[in-house]
Amino acid sequence: MQLHTRFDENELAMLVTQALIMGDARMDENLALFMARQVDYLKTKAYEVEYAPMSAMTIFPMTSEIPAEAKNFIYGIYDQVGMAKIIADYSDDLPTVDANYREETGRVYRLGDGFHLSIDEVKIAQRAGINMNDRKSRAARKAIDTKMNDLAWRGDASHQIPSIFDHPNIPRILSAGWSDGGVALGELEKAVSNIKTITKGNHRANRIVIPPSTNTVFTKRADGTTISLRDYFVSQYPGLTWEEAYELEDIDGNGTKAALVFEFDADNLSIEVPEPFNQLAPQAQNLHYKVPCTAKTTGLTVYRPLTIQIITGL
Repeated sequence: MQLHTRFDENELAMLVTQALIMGDARMDENLALFMARQVDYLKTKAYEVEYAPMSAMTIFPMTSEIPAEAKNFIYGIYDQVGMAKIIADYSDDLPTVDANYREETGRVYRLGDGFHLSIDEVKIAQRAGINMNDRKSRAARKAIDTKMNDLAWRGDASHQIPSIFDHPNIPRILSAGWSDGGVALGELEKAVSNIKTITKGNHRANRIVIPPSTNTVFTKRADGTTISLRDYFVSQYPGLTWEEAYELEDIDGNGTKAALVFEFDADNLSIEVPEPFNQLAPQAQNLHYKVPCTAKTTGLTVYRPLTIQIITGL
């Protein structure tokens, strides 16, 4: 593997300055330059790493519309669908949607972790002429992505981040149990129909998310056909995509399974990420350097709860 040579001049200057302040005779100019290059290498590897995507990041829309420095944001919630009407010239009885709209204030949360680099680790890599092991930086990236995924699904009660399953305005369907494929199909059809009916046809479901353990229910053959229940359902509702999420196997800690039916659109709901994963400059601490990593998110924000249906107790 070719030795990484690129480096950030600001990080190099910071490393040299910290060594001088701490009186660290071990950090000579060559070692500082090598470490700056290795920090850049680790940053590059962390940014480029391709994990299997966290489910929330693929199932829900992702947006980055809020400035990275923001601490709060205001968003609107539509509890009903306002309708326009035909009016005459000079009419003063225009229907408004204000009665169906309210504003909420959300918070932007900073996530953080980090990893350590010892002087000995840097010296060993320098002496061998090899790049440092990037396992730590990749682990830091994965930990932040995992937390972002958990916040989207579970929320965080201690920080007043609601779970999608606790949202007070998302309609629910209590399932009769999905041991029977006909029941499962009927409840999914009801959820799809409910979204269209409640929103007066302005919104239509285009995504279904089920727990993986229920997948076998839909592989059975539909009555009077040669195709599976899933293929039959898709043929009746073209444009619907199916996803699976392990987070739906237990939504409340009591083993309650659920399915989601919703219209995938960032205007309806989204995971806002004002600041993606960011590896900061190393900070000298005793006999090692700590490399802070950070990101910002709002969790999953629901703007139009009526475009979503939750089926619980599968």
